Amino acid sequence: LLQPGATGYLDAENAQGLLYLSPGNLNAGFPFLTDGADPENANIKAGPFYIKFHDLDGLVLYSDNYEHRQQDRKSETLVLLSLDLSVIAQITENLQFVAAGWITYLPLNNQVGFLNNSYNYLDLYLLATPLFLTQVAYDTMIAGWPVTFSDRLEVNTARYVDSAVDNFELFRGDFLTRDESGGYILRSSGNGRNNTASANDNNNNYDGLQVYLSNLVSASTDRLLPSDIHLHLEADHENFWFDNANGNLPPSTDEFYAEARTERPDMRFNLFLNYSASYIEDYTGLTQQIHAGVYGPIDDQLNLSADVGYYFGDNGHSGGLYSIFLSHDAGPYTQEFLGISRTLSAFNDFVVSSQYYNLRQILGPTLNATVFLEHGSTDDLIDGGDSSQEQEQGGVELDWTLGPKTILYLYGIAERQDFGGGGGRTDTITGRGILNRVISDDLTLQLLYQYQRATSSHADESYYENLVYLRVIYSFE
Repeated sequence: LLQPGATGYLDAENAQGLLYLSPGNLNAGFPFLTDGADPENANIKAGPFYIKFHDLDGLVLYSDNYEHRQQDRKSETLVLLSLDLSVIAQITENLQFVAAGWITYLPLNNQVGFLNNSYNYLDLYLLATPLFLTQVAYDTMIAGWPVTFSDRLEVNTARYVDSAVDNFELFRGDFLTRDESGGYILRSSGNGRNNTASANDNNNNYDGLQVYLSNLVSASTDRLLPSDIHLHLEADHENFWFDNANGNLPPSTDEFYAEARTERPDMRFNLFLNYSASYIEDYTGLTQQIHAGVYGPIDDQLNLSADVGYYFGDNGHSGGLYSIFLSHDAGPYTQEFLGISRTLSAFNDFVVSSQYYNLRQILGPTLNATVFLEHGSTDDLIDGGDSSQEQEQGGVELDWTLGPKTILYLYGIAERQDFGGGGGRTDTITGRGILNRVISDDLTLQLLYQYQRATSSHADESYYENLVYLRVIYSFE
């Protein structure tokens, strides 16, 4: 099961191998780079090897309190140089081995490696790519059914978050169970079982990040049945090796997923029904879910996606699940998004509820605005509510086109969080400005400043931080 947009696969008649090393493009973000360099356009050719350069990225970043401490504040300066490239080994006419990713150099540390988000511990998450990813898939026919077998080895970062949803993602109206790099999002209030690696734990070297290695083996099939019904069946097994997890995260997961979905263009609303059974080893055990829903346009301006479901698990918990998402083109200059949901977290250990509203407005020929309001909560299913929490937040974003090659982005977010298990309350404000300047067709300059202040009922968890970075991106294409 390739990353969205990826086209590499392995079959018996026309074999192709696909290898990703921290794939992606800084300017494009997600989805990842899906194709290797065209050998005819390669910058370097050596026998069967072809190398194509894409981007050269330079960044200088400074934070005056990168550990988010009330006392003993520590500053950090980071210099990062990254080269985005693709390498193709043309083994035979039909067999091609592709590697694509970033070679990164940290001059102040004199370190070189295949990772490009080494400063994500500063909570910017600017580069949405795994640290390392390899994947191969094999397509075949079994009893007339097309079947894909896949194996994916990945090094990535799971991150602990205290919000029910990522607040900067709310400017785009997105809900996340995995972040843009495909890494898992883990729930923690900093007071329950995950305190050893919580975003609020000032003794944690990862500051909310958990590095992990996973290997995912899967088999899936898709088939169009009579009456334009699309059937999808999938079985996965994923092993995890977490760094510094202290036994709080699962060693493996097994999942079976089945979905039937109508795809009839003559119907205003199409229907879907799905069932999943997931077993999280040494953690939440077996959890089963069933959902039924509809999706389609209510009218020319209003689109609906909704479902209702139910879950029941080995840990004795069960209950209803639901989601309703509405998108509305209120006029030529106005878009609205409304979301109401109650879902399970990645490892079925929390129920995540959220209600949000997002408004996007064109204010003028050079000025756009986005506003969001959100209320959310996470209910702990393992520790009797010790890690449950509730929060309310709101934000404003302004996109101001200062010239044909210059855009200024301004963000402001205010958030209130109440933590269970004696975790108290934290109020946080964040202001961020990004100036993006296109110097030429192949050179882009970006300057960011961010101020964040948190006031907690636990005085030692209050802090403020000033952060700034300068970034230059050179494109070879």
